[in-house]
Amino acid sequence: MSKGMTTLTFHGGPSDGEVLTNVPSMRVFPLVHLPTGSGFTEEADGQIGVFAKAGELPSNWFIFKTARYAKRETDSDRTGVHYDFVEEALISRCRAITLKGGWCKNEAVPGQKVCKTHARAANLELKPDT
Repeated sequence: MSKGMTTLTFHGGPSDGEVLTNVPSMRVFPLVHLPTGSGFTEEADGQIGVFAKAGELPSNWFIFKTARYAKRETDSDRTGVHYDFVEEALISRCRAITLKGGWCKNEAVPGQKVCKTHARAANLELKPDT
């Protein structure tokens, strides 16, 4: 393995046994969220769509499921970084309309309709709930 790189191994939950190699060591965080690849979209006709096993989020996503993993303590007997499954959670999209008239792409703060950035905005226009 290259200098400054590590391997991440996930234990439990939907990513049990998954190994990511050649991850920059500076990108190792105490808590990581791995999207499960399923969620809901808002379609142009106002209908709600479903996506499953998507490699990346569709541009019109409004909620998706993620698995949270917590970093284990370092152990000299193991190589790389190991994470244990904590919980599955639903991530909602910020409902704010940007200054350019588009839909904000950030995740909403848990329990709120907007992201951290738009929570500080004075004049805020929200996308209607479907």
